[in-house]
Amino acid sequence: MRLLLDTHVLLWTLEGDRRLPPRVRDLIDNVENEVYVSIASLWEAAIKIGNGKLRVPGQTIDYFIAHIETRQLTVLALTLAHIRIVQDLPRHHGDPFDRILIAQSQAEGIPLLSTDAEIRKYEVDLLW
Repeated sequence: MRLLLDTHVLLWTLEGDRRLPPRVRDLIDNVENEVYVSIASLWEAAIKIGNGKLRVPGQTIDYFIAHIETRQLTVLALTLAHIRIVQDLPRHHGDPFDRILIAQSQAEGIPLLSTDAEIRKYEVDLLW
């Protein structure tokens, strides 16, 4: 199974946060699943680290990169197809990073793991 992590799910995974239900943690940790992290999530994290809204060890994006490499997560690049979908998405959600994740999930047919209630307003396969 392929899975795309929302930015907060990625952070909770890296921190071992208890907000991740065991079922979700098992999906992410299952080596038979291919777990994707959008480049948009890394971009969002880098911005938030840079402006002080996100605190991580070392205060650099290297915290995320090291964990992604260690866990062998797949970074999902942005494509022109993703951008075309973003353009046509209804304006239910104003966060540009979440809109990119929605478009990537739709374009790639990868279910998204997120607790963001606004994402539920879109035609997207949510596993959580």
